[in-house]
This record gives sequence, structure tokens and C-alpha cells, in this order.
Amino acid sequence: MISAKTYILDIAPYVGGDVTPAGMTRRIVLASNESPLGPSPRVLEFMQNLPLNLSSYPSGGASKLKEALSGVHNIPRDHIICGNGSEDIIHLICRAFVGEGDEVIMPQYGFLVYPIATKASGATCVRVPQPRLLSDVDALLGAVTPKTKIVFLDNPGNPLGCLMPRDDVLRLHKGIPDSVILVLDEAYAEYVADEHYESGLTLFKDATNVITLRTFSKVYGLAGIRVGFGVGAPALLDPLNRIRPPFNVNSVGQAAASIAVHDQAWVKKAKDHNMSWINWTKERLEASCFPVNPSHGNFLLFDCGSSDGAKNVYRYLGEKGIMVRPMAGYGLHHHLRVSIGRDHEMEEFISVMQDYFSRSNDLLRKNPA
Repeated sequence: MISAKTYILDIAPYVGGDVTPAGMTRRIVLASNESPLGPSPRVLEFMQNLPLNLSSYPSGGASKLKEALSGVHNIPRDHIICGNGSEDIIHLICRAFVGEGDEVIMPQYGFLVYPIATKASGATCVRVPQPRLLSDVDALLGAVTPKTKIVFLDNPGNPLGCLMPRDDVLRLHKGIPDSVILVLDEAYAEYVADEHYESGLTLFKDATNVITLRTFSKVYGLAGIRVGFGVGAPALLDPLNRIRPPFNVNSVGQAAASIAVHDQAWVKKAKDHNMSWINWTKERLEASCFPVNPSHGNFLLFDCGSSDGAKNVYRYLGEKGIMVRPMAGYGLHHHLRVSIGRDHEMEEFISVMQDYFSRSNDLLRKNPA
């Protein structure tokens, strides 16, 4: 009988947010943190004409995309690696640097790909508790042992939305040994407006043990073509390039991302839309007695009071055709996560949530405990 490695069979497959429950019809999807504005008009114009030779292989090193990223972010090209989404690079990092007997540290409620990539390499996940739904620098440092090889930090955090300020990130880096890689996952960095935040792209330009990850799936609105990139010292990226699939970013993805990164006015428009609606939505959820975790991304994590409460709210929204993200897979059984969508989508989401709150109160009044 053929069987896979034991630690592979211990992996829970990743399940995306865009899952429609049986019998429900999707009308509004607020489950996957996609950009409601979509891609830059420049990208759409390019896609309509698609002046590419699709019978030819793409650039194996994503040369034009690296050139574009280098110009916009002021980063040397040899400090950049591109991937089929940033999770592609997460897997490469684990494959290159850890194996059985090694430990990988990650926040308790961090991105679900961290444990998948860690276990797929045979290493051990060390989940650091986040009791206040925040990433704690002292807790992360306290988890470091001689077996530690990588520390993952999603900043801003997903699904929590929390943010570790600049000084704490610097303290985290200073506190880990030079032999440990700090991976800063900044999928939502473009949405951050906090003055105490600074990206790893500028904080760690000269560091030899930091890899900063970014994606085109969120603010750039290109989730469907799967493009991400990582930035780190050339010596740190060299092992990743040795095992990277030779054409891991397709021609369309490379070209579209190269165009998108130059349209920073579109990025600002997406950020402004998000800031307006995230505050509006948070205020109204809290007015309906759903506590909301402060968020620096394009989503909100809200507390439904109990596991049954979360299931009931999710079902009620689904019956109205609104899909949000259940959080039980993250261990947050009382919570749901809602992405910031278009204007009318957020208005309808809040209207349904307020209706649910009113109906629940009416039921309590009729059937007091």
C-alpha cells in the first residue's frame, strides 16, 4: 500500500473563504478580502488587448516585474523574488530552510498557510498565543529555542487585523538570533494608515535574516492571476531560487502586475475607499452589539458572542445571499470576518446585520431566560 509521509497526512487542507453553503445563492461575497474596486483601469485596458505571445514561456526570473518593483519600491532587483502568490514563497522558504526536528514560530491566529508549509517540510509548528487578539513581541521572543529556524509574523494580521508597531518589530528582529529568519507577511500593508507602522521593505533593507512578503491579490485587485513577491538579501533568496519552479509566475501575471504597481493613484483610491467604509461598518456593527477587533486591513473580525451565535449569523447572512468568512478554522469559533466591499454591498450587509439584531432582541423579549 502506498502512503504519504505521516506529517503530510497531518495537514488540514486550506479552505478559501469563497465557499457557498448548500442551498444558498451568492449575491454579495465579502469572504476573501478581495479589492471591491478591482484592478487598475490600466490593467483592464491591457487585458482587453493582451499583446502577449502565449505560446512562449514567461520570463523565468520575472525580469520586467522585478524592474517595475525595483523602481517603485527603491529595491535592488537581486533582492526580489516573485511567486505564484505570496504563499508560493512561504512554501519555498519552509522547503529551503526547515526540516524534521526544526521549529517554526507563528502567531496563534496567523495565516493558515504557515502551518501547512511548515508541516509539509516536516518541521514543528510553534503557535504563540494571542489572548488579546494582538501579536505580542515578548511572547514571540519567549518561544524562540535552539530549534527555531523561522519566525512568521503577519503584519497587519489576518484574520485579526492587528498591527505590530515599528519599535516592536525592530525589537523582535533584534531579539532573535542571526541564524533565525524573520518572515514579515505584509499582504495588507498598503491599507495601513497608522503613523507607528513601517514596512519591512524600508526597515530591513540591510538585514541578512529578514524576508518581507507582499501580494498583488489585495489592494491591487489581481487575486485571480496569483502574483506575489518577497524581498530579502540575495544570499537568503538564493536557496529559494534554486528550488523555485522555473516559470512560477505566468506571462499574464507578470505583465499585469508590472502595470498595476505603477498605478499608485489607483492604490490610493482603493485605500481611501477602504478607510471610509471600514470605520462606517465598525461603528454600525458595534451599535448592534457585535464587538469588532480594530483592523488595519480591508476586513473586520467581529464577535457573535458564542459558537452558536456565529453559526446563526453566518446562516442568516447566507440566506440573504451574503457570504462572509467563518473563523472556526482559525480557532475563533465566536467570530466571523467580513471583507470591505462596494458601497451598496456594505450598506446591505449592515442592513441585514441590524435586522438580525432586532429579530434576536424580539425573540429574547418573547422568551426570556
